[in-house]
Amino acid sequence: MKKLFSLFMLLALLTGVLSVFAQTDDEMFIIEDDGFDSEFFEFDDEFEDDFGDVIDEEEDEWDLDSLVAYDYKHITVGNPTPLDGKFFTDLFGNDTSDADVRRLVAGYNLVTWNFEKSYFHFDNSVVSNVIVTMDEDENRNYMIILYNDLYFSDGTPINAYSYAFSALLQSSPLMRDLGVEPAIFDYLVGYEDYAEGKTPYLAGVKIIKDNILLLTVKGESLPYFYELDRLAFYPYPIHKIAPGCAVYDDGQGAYIGNENSAATEPIFTGDLLKQTILDEKTGYLSLPTPGSGPYDIISYDGTNAVFEINPYYKGNEQGKKPRINMLTYHGADRESMIGDLSEGKYALLNKVTYSPEILEGLQLTVTQPQFTRATYPRIGLTYVYFNPLSKNVQTQAVRQAIAYGFDRDSLIQSYAGNFGLRMDCLTGIGHWPMDLQCCFRYHGLSCAGS
Repeated sequence: MKKLFSLFMLLALLTGVLSVFAQTDDEMFIIEDDGFDSEFFEFDDEFEDDFGDVIDEEEDEWDLDSLVAYDYKHITVGNPTPLDGKFFTDLFGNDTSDADVRRLVAGYNLVTWNFEKSYFHFDNSVVSNVIVTMDEDENRNYMIILYNDLYFSDGTPINAYSYAFSALLQSSPLMRDLGVEPAIFDYLVGYEDYAEGKTPYLAGVKIIKDNILLLTVKGESLPYFYELDRLAFYPYPIHKIAPGCAVYDDGQGAYIGNENSAATEPIFTGDLLKQTILDEKTGYLSLPTPGSGPYDIISYDGTNAVFEINPYYKGNEQGKKPRINMLTYHGADRESMIGDLSEGKYALLNKVTYSPEILEGLQLTVTQPQFTRATYPRIGLTYVYFNPLSKNVQTQAVRQAIAYGFDRDSLIQSYAGNFGLRMDCLTGIGHWPMDLQCCFRYHGLSCAGS
C-alpha cells in the first residue's frame, strides 16, 4: 500500500515560571493513499490507538469515493505559528516556523547530530576527511577537507571560502548596522580582535586550499562536551549577500575584501548588507536564495512561502533527497485547520499544540482511516521566563512571589490537557540526557520494565 504522511505535531509544551516546565510527545498524523510512493516514509503495518486496540492497517476497508485527493507533486503545509520571515541564521530571531524554513533551504552544515547515538559528528556528505592537531599553544586545529561536488541552488560551487564567509559575516561588527548582535565565536583564536574591529581577519579561520578549511579552537575553551557543535557552519553565497566582495587569506586568517583590487573604497559595508539582507522584496533574510538545502525558496509574501526542489542538492549523508516537487508553507487557522486537513486544504499540519485541536485530530483518525498518526518524543521544550529588560522583575522577591503564586499544573491542564507534562529541567523527554524512567516515576506514570 502506498502512503503519504501528513504531519500533525502535538505539543511539546513546557510552561511555567523560572524552572517550571511541561512536556509532551510530538505526533505525526498520516494520510494514506494509492497516489504516493511508500518509499518516502517507512512505518509499521500495525499501531495502537489511544484505547490500546491494535489496528491492522491492511485490513481496513477503503471507500475510494471518500478519500481526499491531493496533488502529491505540490503539497501545502499548515502551521498555526505564522512565519515571521526571518529565514537567514538565528541572529534575527528563532521563531519555530522560521526555523523550519531554514532547515529546508540551508544544508551542507559541516557538523550534524546523530539522533540514534546522540552525538555530533562531521557530516559525511560534506566533509571527506578531518585532520586534528594541537599547536604549541595547546590550541586545537581542525583541518577540514571538503567534497568537490557541493553547489548552491544556482549552480555556484560551495567551497572553503563559502564557510569562511559564513563565519566572517555572522561575527562581523557590521551586523550591528542591521540591528542585531554579531554571533559570538569567542572559542575561535583571534575572535576578539576581529569582533572589535582591531583586525580585518579572523585568525581562527584559515583557507588552505579551495576545498580545505582550517578552524582553530582556543586551548582555554577545551575540553567542551559539544565542541564539534561550535564548528557547525552553513555555507553562504557571498555573490548574493556581498556582491563585489571576496574572501581572502594572506596567511594571518580569512578576511573579506573587494573583489576588484582596483577599487579604493571598501564595498563590504553596513549599507551594502542592509540592501542585500534586509530589503523587503529581495533581501536574503526573507528570500534566502540561492540556498544550500534540499529546497529552494521561490517566493514569500509575508504570510506564505513557496519552495521547489533544489536541483543541485546531492542529498544528506544517508543519500536522501526530497521527492515532493513543491511545498507551500501556509499559516493555519487554529479553529478550522483540522477540518481543512480533512477536506484536502493541507496535506500536513505541523506543531498543533492546543488540547482541543489535538483531540479533534485524533477523532479524525478514528472516523477517517485515510488519516493516522505516529508518536515520538520531542527534544525541545517551551517555557515562560522573566524578561531581563523589564525593571519590574529585577528584584528576586518579586520573581519568587510570582513563581510561588503560579499554578503550573492548572495552566498546563487548561492548555495541553493530558498531552502535557510538567518538567523541572531544561530539556524535553526526547533529549538524550533525559532519563525517561526517572521522569515517568516522578510524574507517577508507569514505564516498561519498572
